[in-house]
Amino acid sequence: MSDYPGDSPAKQIARMQMWNCLLDIMSNNSEPHDIAARDMPTWDASKLRNERFLVLASKACGDVATLIGCGIEPSQIIACDLDTSAISACRDRFPGVEIYHGDVIEAARKTRPSVAFLDFCAPWWKETGDISHGVLREMPRRSHIAIAVLKGREGDRMAPAAITNRSARRAGVPASNCSARSALGLFGPHPRPLPGPPPRLPDTSRIDLMHTWLQERNVHDRELVPLFWQSYKSDTDGRSGSPMLMVAWKIRRPRGWREIAGARGHLRTRRPERAVVEFVVGQTSTADVRRVAASHGFSRDACLQLNIAPGTAAAWKAHATRGTYANYQG
Repeated sequence: MSDYPGDSPAKQIARMQMWNCLLDIMSNNSEPHDIAARDMPTWDASKLRNERFLVLASKACGDVATLIGCGIEPSQIIACDLDTSAISACRDRFPGVEIYHGDVIEAARKTRPSVAFLDFCAPWWKETGDISHGVLREMPRRSHIAIAVLKGREGDRMAPAAITNRSARRAGVPASNCSARSALGLFGPHPRPLPGPPPRLPDTSRIDLMHTWLQERNVHDRELVPLFWQSYKSDTDGRSGSPMLMVAWKIRRPRGWREIAGARGHLRTRRPERAVVEFVVGQTSTADVRRVAASHGFSRDACLQLNIAPGTAAAWKAHATRGTYANYQG
């Protein structure tokens, strides 16, 4: 959490899209397919005043900025980090945000958030899996969790005894149900596909591994329901960034789960009733971030959602309007 290099263009767009869609699901009880059919997420932040959001702070404060830009009150946000400089940056930039300097699992235990987003700068392997599982154990039964990881480089570290063919079959992971794809209108109808050969481990298989790891090791009074996923990568100044994968789940009390004489029933995870939607981001550049901001008139909320620095937003708007920096009302 302390070595986050800063937001890439793909991260800015993917994070905005992820929070927009998740807030739509929470506010309107929407299904990802409903959002895809509407071609644009919509939400009412006033319906979410009782929700609490746990995010990793980072020096860029990206998730905090995006949530505030979406209308979430600072007091609803818990920003956690082990790095003192990240904590200081978040406290200075966004007064009112609840700061937790320490372990994210302990933060989840003490704050009991209704939403947690773990944006790792690492692949999905035992360390990131253990942290995710630890946070999941502390989440309420009716909540949401999203996890972002680097794609690739899992290697043999993704083959612990906890993930076996037997457990994968029993967990009912969503391998055959990850086919639906949607490019939301906010980000253009034809996102550029990621360059290069397909990864050795397909995204759907990687989602299977993440889902199985969390559900098999999860306490048996919670069921994970995959909602949507994103695959994204930045192209900045001719340099290609690291490919990323983000998956969002709903956490609920399992259907048919029951407690007898204090003993927990064994959970068999069902396959999702509907296909898990891929909200396409693809390969993006700074020009794509500028285009999205321009489509919102470089408004303060849109620039916060994209975590664009005020000076950068002012320069972009001045260029777009052939005006001056004074024209920007950020």
